[in-house]
Amino acid sequence: MRIERYKDFISEKDRVELVNWFDYSIDNQINFYAGLSRVEWGYQKRCTTRNTDKVEYPEVALRLFDKVINSFEFQDNCHKELLANKEGIICVATFPTGDTYHHKDPANCKDGLSVIRFNIVLQKPEDGGIISITDENGKEVKLDVDERELYCCNLSDYWHSVSEVKGSKSRYIILFSMCCDKDDWETGKIKFKG
Repeated sequence: MRIERYKDFISEKDRVELVNWFDYSIDNQINFYAGLSRVEWGYQKRCTTRNTDKVEYPEVALRLFDKVINSFEFQDNCHKELLANKEGIICVATFPTGDTYHHKDPANCKDGLSVIRFNIVLQKPEDGGIISITDENGKEVKLDVDERELYCCNLSDYWHSVSEVKGSKSRYIILFSMCCDKDDWETGKIKFKG
């Protein structure tokens, strides 16, 4: 199971701009909707942009996805994930005492490709919010990811979850979703070029 991490992938200015967009969207009840958790709709401790086509992403989000695309050597068959919002972007806010249940991401891809997520934590909680990914042998890998850090992994073929968010700050994350051949990702054929 390949996991790549790159510290300070985005600037502090871009991080703050996206955090402000999260705050504004949540405060005004736009762009985000309650997510599915533990097989129940309407879970109120986490919300996402995943299931709606009514998201207006800020220019900085689109620019950062271009940066991701230009930072890796993608194969010709790779494409942005086919999401309702058509941008291949998902934003998730997990509020204090919230978590993300153990799951595999659905792959909205052509030709049986896997979803490789290129994730950036925009706002880290005081405690918790740790991602756990289970490899094909059942070994659990825990990632304590810093703000502005890019971490990349195949999340449609591996089980993963996020621990309870503790403290007063919510956990904000932006996910850039690419559909790629699993073996191309796992063997390093899709390389970081900086």
